[in-house]
Amino acid sequence: MSILTKNTIQTVVAKVATHICAVPKMRALLSGENIAVDKTATPSKSDALESVGEALRGGALGGTLCGGAVGVALSGGADSVALLSVLLRLGYPVVALHCNFHLRGEESDRDRRFAENLCRQLGVEILVTDFDTGARMAATGESLELAARNLRYDWFAQMAKRVPLRCVAIAHHSDDNAETFFLNALRGTGIAGLTGIPAVRDIYVRPLLCLSRREILDYLAAEGLDYVTDSSNLECDASRNKLRNRCFPVLDESFPDFRRQIQTTIDNLGADSRLLEALLAEKRRRYILPDGSIDLAALQTDEHEPLALLFHLLDKQISPDRLSLLLANSSSSGKIYESPTTRWLLDRGRLIPLHHSATATGEISLPLPNAGATSECASPTLLTLPDGQRIEISIISREEFSPRRDFNYAWFDLDALRRLAQKPDGGIRFRHPRTADRMRPFGMRGTRLVSDILTEQKLSIIAKAETWLLEAGGNILWIPGIKTGTGATVSASTGTILQLRLIN
Repeated sequence: MSILTKNTIQTVVAKVATHICAVPKMRALLSGENIAVDKTATPSKSDALESVGEALRGGALGGTLCGGAVGVALSGGADSVALLSVLLRLGYPVVALHCNFHLRGEESDRDRRFAENLCRQLGVEILVTDFDTGARMAATGESLELAARNLRYDWFAQMAKRVPLRCVAIAHHSDDNAETFFLNALRGTGIAGLTGIPAVRDIYVRPLLCLSRREILDYLAAEGLDYVTDSSNLECDASRNKLRNRCFPVLDESFPDFRRQIQTTIDNLGADSRLLEALLAEKRRRYILPDGSIDLAALQTDEHEPLALLFHLLDKQISPDRLSLLLANSSSSGKIYESPTTRWLLDRGRLIPLHHSATATGEISLPLPNAGATSECASPTLLTLPDGQRIEISIISREEFSPRRDFNYAWFDLDALRRLAQKPDGGIRFRHPRTADRMRPFGMRGTRLVSDILTEQKLSIIAKAETWLLEAGGNILWIPGIKTGTGATVSASTGTILQLRLIN
């Protein structure tokens, strides 16, 4: 081995070892150490160099290696081959994980054979799985890229438990980081979207983020290791490939060092992001009250950028445009703001979380009995709403039908109810009231605001917001325990009668 070749190998291994030592959580996962990791702690330079030196002398970076191996995602491409080789040089016991998605015909099978042969040469155990990516896409509606990603990571997680594995190493490198930076910036993002690919996330570690693609190729040449090329990476149908194959070569001509400069920007923004999180923790303690509500009045009085701060306090789940309107009307009361996970009630300078929404939309579908069901063969079923209220669903006979002024009950023509559900705004669901909701109470000609009906019940503003109502085809048919509306009403021609009963 020439001195130049040896230096290339040692330089790459040392860079990876230093990167691992600089990320305590990655080092702990790779070594299988069952220790608590201080995310803010940074090892001293002397400690890091001592660990790297031990690794280059043939020891393992983690010191005493605990049970389990390190899984290595091995596609057979240059990056994953280099990752497998470097981790072996650093003394880690590894198991290779290869996924065959069968998307490129013979080329996919070629990749599998290459990965198996490589592992045989290196004395490494390999686990292989086959995926029907098309079936996954058909079942979930996911894009090709997302379906393949989810299949891959689901399998990695299964293998981590079954083998078991300490962690799974992924071969992302600094060029991937630069691509992710540009993709997120072009799509529009905040500071978190510009901090690059995380070195550690859950059980996944990325030891090669400190290396460029050029360094990886030089390392493989020095080691005499072959690799395969995924022909789809040469196509420019995906946004990432367009950046890599078209845009980056143009940038290289005028800014040959741009990848390193982008990495410096990513590192700087990462530090800013950590600082922002620390400052946000202080703001949360100040403005989020013990019941989880947000003190908008104090926030607007004391902060220079109340909109930006509120956006972060709400975990970026409500758009700045909507929050601007919210703050402009913060002294009003009764308006509901919905995020993907929470419904928020605005009440005179406070934003109050409503905790009884079990779904992202706060809607619960009403399951209807099967077509042709009768009172003799269909047993009652129970629907439990998120706040614990229960709705008994049953089919009753004409003889059992005895309508009365009891708003804990509601009766419907089942066939008419199904027809309502087939309207463009159809579906049969329980949901919470919305601004300007109206219903036609049974026995009245006109409609009334639901808010007025609830006010008559002398409900608190929170109780009003958390009230459930039944809607079908855009019509509000029932406010359990409070009011029954018209729509799908039982008549002389009704064939099947559906009875709903509120069980308090």
